[in-house]
Amino acid sequence: MELNVQTVREALSALGDRLHRLGNVEIVISGGGSALLSGALPPTSVTADIDVIFFRPPADNDEILRLAGEVGRERSLAPDWLNEHARLYFHELPRGWEHRTTLVGEFRHLKVLAIGRRDFIAMKFYAHRAGDLEHLKKIDPPLSPDDLSFVLAHFAEMEREGIGNRTQIEMARMIVTGWAVS
Repeated sequence: MELNVQTVREALSALGDRLHRLGNVEIVISGGGSALLSGALPPTSVTADIDVIFFRPPADNDEILRLAGEVGRERSLAPDWLNEHARLYFHELPRGWEHRTTLVGEFRHLKVLAIGRRDFIAMKFYAHRAGDLEHLKKIDPPLSPDDLSFVLAHFAEMEREGIGNRTQIEMARMIVTGWAVS
C-alpha cells in the first residue's frame, strides 16, 4: 500500500501513543517520506515506506519497529511501513546533514525530523532509480543550479573519501549534469 501524507501522519500519531513506556523518542527519516512530510513533495504524492536513519535513544530501535509493525497491522499497512533499510546508506549522506534536519511532526512521545532538502536531493540522485527521479521532478521548489552544485560537490567528496560505489557516483553525476542543461 502506498502511503500519502495523511496516512503517514495518522500512523505516526498511533505509534507515538504506543511509545509511552519507552519515554520520548526521536527519529530522523529520509527518502520520499522525509520530502512528503516536509512539504518538499506535493501533498498528492505517495511513498512506499518511511525510512528511519537515526533513532534517539538508539537502544530502542527494535521495540519501536515492533510497535510500528503493530500499528501497520491495525491500519492495513505493510508490516515494514516504518523501517531502517535506508540506514545502510547512512554513511553516504552529505557531510553535516544532521545540522540541516527539519522538524516534521511531534506525535505525543514521538518526535520526527526529516533530512534536509538538499540532502534528500543528493540521495535521490545517488540512488537514481525511476521513482527517485520522479520525486526529483516533483520537488517544490524545483531544483536550482545551487542544488545541483551541492550534489556534485557531495559526489566529489564521496570519491575523495572513498565512500559509496564509484560506478553509481559516475552514473549519478551524468544524470545531474544532464539535469543541469535540460
